[in-house]
Amino acid sequence: MNGDVNQKFLTVENGRKQATSIEKKSLNYSTRTVFFHKDGDKYFQAVKIPVSKAKYRTIEALLDDLSKKVPLHFGVRRLFTPKGRDEIKDIDQLKNYGNYICASNRKVHALKLRCQPGDALNRQVANKSKATDGRCSWEASSSTLVEDSAENHRQIKLHNEVIQPKIKQVDFILNCSPGRHYTMRFKMNSCLLSFDEILRNLSDAFQVGIAKLYTTKGSRIIRCEDILNGPHQLIACKKYERPTAKDVGKLPLINFGKPMPTLDFLYRIQICMNTFLYLIGKTTKGVSNDKPKETVCHSSLPTLPITMDIHSKKENPDITRTVLLEKSDELHRKDSARNLKSASTSDLCDQIYQELEQGSSLTKLSRKQDRNKECVYEIIVCTGNRWAADMDSDLYIILYGVDARSEKLWLKQSLNDPKFQQNQADFFEIWCPYVGELKKITVGHNETGYGGGIFIDRISITEPNTDGLYYTFPCSKWFDVGQVDGKIERQLKCAGYCALNSRLRQFEQKRDEYSSENQWKLNIKFNKISSTAENSPELHVFAYSSVGKSRSNYMQQRKLIKATSEEAIFFNEVGRIYKIRIEVDCHSPDSEDFAVYIESMELVQKCSGDRRHITCRSWCRLSESVNQKSSTLQLFREFPIVDLKSDLIPVYKYHGKITLGDMRGIESGRYFHCKLYGELGDSGIVYLDRNKAENGILEFQAECVSLGRLMCVMFSTFVNAQAEHLCEGFNVLQELYEKYNCSVTAGTVWLVNSVVVRESLHSPYQYIFTEGRILEKQFPGVLRKELILSDIIGLSTKSSRMDNTETEEEMWKLLITSQEMTNFESIYGNCCLTVFGELGNSGPLVLAERDSKYRSNKAIVFQIGFKSVGKIFKVRLQMDAIEDHQITWYLKKLKMKNIKNGDEFRINAESLLMQTEWNPRPIVEFAVAWPDIPPLPTILYNILVENGKGTDRHQSMILSLNLFGVHGDTGRRFLLTSDPVQRHFQPGNKDTFEIETIYLGTIHEAVIEIAPGSRFKQWHLKAIEIVDPEGHAIYKFYSDEILTSSATVLILKNPAVQAYNGLPANPVEESHD
Repeated sequence: MNGDVNQKFLTVENGRKQATSIEKKSLNYSTRTVFFHKDGDKYFQAVKIPVSKAKYRTIEALLDDLSKKVPLHFGVRRLFTPKGRDEIKDIDQLKNYGNYICASNRKVHALKLRCQPGDALNRQVANKSKATDGRCSWEASSSTLVEDSAENHRQIKLHNEVIQPKIKQVDFILNCSPGRHYTMRFKMNSCLLSFDEILRNLSDAFQVGIAKLYTTKGSRIIRCEDILNGPHQLIACKKYERPTAKDVGKLPLINFGKPMPTLDFLYRIQICMNTFLYLIGKTTKGVSNDKPKETVCHSSLPTLPITMDIHSKKENPDITRTVLLEKSDELHRKDSARNLKSASTSDLCDQIYQELEQGSSLTKLSRKQDRNKECVYEIIVCTGNRWAADMDSDLYIILYGVDARSEKLWLKQSLNDPKFQQNQADFFEIWCPYVGELKKITVGHNETGYGGGIFIDRISITEPNTDGLYYTFPCSKWFDVGQVDGKIERQLKCAGYCALNSRLRQFEQKRDEYSSENQWKLNIKFNKISSTAENSPELHVFAYSSVGKSRSNYMQQRKLIKATSEEAIFFNEVGRIYKIRIEVDCHSPDSEDFAVYIESMELVQKCSGDRRHITCRSWCRLSESVNQKSSTLQLFREFPIVDLKSDLIPVYKYHGKITLGDMRGIESGRYFHCKLYGELGDSGIVYLDRNKAENGILEFQAECVSLGRLMCVMFSTFVNAQAEHLCEGFNVLQELYEKYNCSVTAGTVWLVNSVVVRESLHSPYQYIFTEGRILEKQFPGVLRKELILSDIIGLSTKSSRMDNTETEEEMWKLLITSQEMTNFESIYGNCCLTVFGELGNSGPLVLAERDSKYRSNKAIVFQIGFKSVGKIFKVRLQMDAIEDHQITWYLKKLKMKNIKNGDEFRINAESLLMQTEWNPRPIVEFAVAWPDIPPLPTILYNILVENGKGTDRHQSMILSLNLFGVHGDTGRRFLLTSDPVQRHFQPGNKDTFEIETIYLGTIHEAVIEIAPGSRFKQWHLKAIEIVDPEGHAIYKFYSDEILTSSATVLILKNPAVQAYNGLPANPVEESHD
């Protein structure tokens, strides 16, 4: 057992105990205490494990044990020294009280150690941090937070004397979970952790994303100083949460225009105190000739509900109307004096009663006073999952409400935390005057080059300081000059909103008390219904949830001619509802013009009272003469549901192209039906007009909530009696084909040959349906046909208005950013850049920096010019040392922008370039992604070198290889292995190597070179073999050449190409024979 230097042990000798003092530590430990750290996580507590040969026979056994204790995505597969330079291959390489990094791949972050975990000082501090009262305790000790090296030296010099600084203990409580606490301690003089680091620590402790801190009184904490000077208890909230409020927030009800009760009814209304003083002043003025008196209401005086009687001149004066006024904010003398100069009291009363009879609320009076009141809008921008969807510029947004509109608000980038990255959600907080209930927003940017835009999936906005509403604005479109329509500014309409402070949390806590079925009520507001038919169409409502689909029953399928402005539909649904469909079932659409305009809907849960407002403003129609606002002619509309716990599903406009087939036996009616089916459900019925087909091609559009990956398309139409018998014959044939597993379908060319469907113009792919079959008869006289998905092909989303003219000479601005790594030295060297395009490559371009220094965390800008290479698909960086300095470079980001037309691309490199004895010129390659062109994949090529018998046995040789393909070359790569002891290039042996590079396409040339400094006489190369896993091919270059010290370069061309089936390269010779 290991111990400290001055520790004493009791040993047994000759049957008696004897005290022995150990003066020195032994150099050879049978059991070693080792500390293991997680790669890239400096807050991860090191795992302490005793390691011995008896416990772990091999290094693989230790890695398997570490995979259970160190959480990594792919498990612990490699161990590295603290600086990340050397890999641990054997247990004997582990040192006692050593620190090592656990990683899954070869690239690791260096470990920053201020004090070794095995030191006596750190062990004593660690013994003092323990759990208190069942809560997690974290102490900001000097060994982990103090950055001053002098302070560290002073503490180490004190040995066992640990000076405990004055600290403040803060108890963080998780919102909506009062039983979950987390305690942190801070130094009172300064907070050595940033505010973001504190939030990350809380997120790790609670296992949820913590984004905001509040006091128990509801005040927001935004700085570290507020934590030190604030209370000892704080509330930790998620992004979309606020501290649990006592009052239950409610959504504003939809006003269906119901007539209010008569004036004999007792109205209970809320009006502001200014209006009350206005009434008092005018009433006093009308009764007596005294001057109006000024009234001042102080906050120190108690404010009680006030009841006043008002007489209306239009009715019997004996009838008294009672208006209840409740307390409001503090008033000023100037406001009351200004209100006393208005019209008569009787006119004001008539105006109030008129507003009540029309169904409007007097809360608008107080809302006008709040227009200039500032509030915090929390904005969440969700970037889509598209190639080159990210952006490093700033976005601006304009809010449009029912009361006002905001200024242009900028959502700015952050240097330490990049925003608007691919498939990422970014959170912003903006102060601006309150604009009322949001209706739409305007989003845009100022980048005018191709590739400089962004693909936005959706934007969510909350207003926590007002009604606590959560709005969602779907988008799923490009903001790029070179994409689709070339717009960089768009207006997004609100899809709906829900309340942040609803009773849903209370309902979930008491879910066992309710039934397993959730009863919902759907209120639908119609604005206009027009129909000229004798039998009006019927209305159907469908609700789609996570567990199934439900629809309105027969009693709720009301005739539209009888429908009022308010329709209430009840249905039971288990699961979370994600979309609502309203569909009109018409009987004979050929002869009637009808339309239904849906204004809005509100979904209310009966048990919890949770409300979801849905903004519709859509027409269900087939005739182009009925209204003009809707661009798609269809009899159904689908609307997604806004929910805090799930992402909003976007609404797409599907574009389809149908190739009509044999129409014999089909009735002469114009319309036949089409329906799309996907992984997320089905669409409504699309009516197709045969008279609009041109050259046998019929196009259609259908706007509906995203169906996910499309699976099939269904068609139905009426046929005559002869064709009905033919349908039965096709059904019999289809059953025979399926019985004997024949890949043949019956009735392929009848009605429809093929269908091509595209999700939207911003979608980079389309679905192809060619395999069709006749389905079993369900209704008499109806033909049903199904087309199954056969292929998905890619499409370009590039705008046709883009200028594709290429110049002979191009000028680009290059920006290179290095990562701040304190354990890495500055870079002293020259960087060579090579750009690869469709027309060739630019050749090595030397990027000479002043004093030849590339410093850490510094962005360097270069201006380079080269001959046009067409569309760029790859860039390569190579470093050369100067004055024998060692190169160690952590590359963070690379950006290139065309000075002439503004085209740009960005690469998040996150790569390490390190110069070693075996790799004096480190190389790194990056694939370029454009908005409509995916990047080339990174491939690991397997190289097999066959040595001839003419090779000398005792020699030391360094070999480099450069492969040339359709997509450029690999550059000069040294053939190395992870085992430095193994001897390569021996007579008659086959040596295997690996090269990681961007996909080359078809390989046609290989250049082999022996590096200077190699000690050899001659080397006989028989053949070299390259295995391409991406292209499923093996390229074999036959050589049978001998290289000597005078001839060290060999060029090989015209390889023999063989098919690759995923097996090792050795069986290829058998297939070749």
